[in-house]
Amino acid sequence: MNIERVNSELKKKITEILHNEIKDPRFNNLGIITVMGVSTTKDLDVCRVYLSFYDSEVSGKDAIAIVQTASGFIKKLLYTKLKIRKVPNLIFILDESLEYASHIDVLLEQTNINATKKDD
Repeated sequence: MNIERVNSELKKKITEILHNEIKDPRFNNLGIITVMGVSTTKDLDVCRVYLSFYDSEVSGKDAIAIVQTASGFIKKLLYTKLKIRKVPNLIFILDESLEYASHIDVLLEQTNINATKKDD
């Protein structure tokens, strides 16, 4: 079994489930949920799902906690959608790479402004 293919399929199916099949009203406050990446252990025991939230009314950690409460339901749906014998336990992790990149952009912009002022 190719773990890269399993990760790719899990990412695709988890994205579909989060966007189309969860009817929990708490998800309405989470904004746009993006599955940034998936990392599954070779024995298919654990799958780490890295999520990013855009325009969320809830803090990142609280958003992850809300999604984690639905992990059993998501796992059950994955079992019906995937053709693998064992669906891993899902651990949702906040991916802060977009926020970090945005922060770096702001710092670079400030550096460019300061450099321009010095040149004047």
